[in-house]
Amino acid sequence: MYIPHIVEAVKIARTKGLVIPIVYNSSGYENVDSLRMLEGTVDIYLPDLKYFYNELGEEYSKVKNYFEVVKDALIEMRRQVPENIFDENGI
Repeated sequence: MYIPHIVEAVKIARTKGLVIPIVYNSSGYENVDSLRMLEGTVDIYLPDLKYFYNELGEEYSKVKNYFEVVKDALIEMRRQVPENIFDENGI
């Protein structure tokens, strides 16, 4: 599992002056417990929701319950980062 290493690396980088936002780009098919380990580390979650129907997830990505897993992951991501924040340029 890489998440503990990611969290530790970000902590070290921040103590050395890193001030850029941390973006977690993923498939969206994430374990909620794993996402909880990232709380306070990630500034922007960037999931890629591929399918609304589980059947498509099973056919094309070979995973069961795709939408339920992604839905729970999205809820957790939003819980951690509840507000959209934009700069003066709308970015």
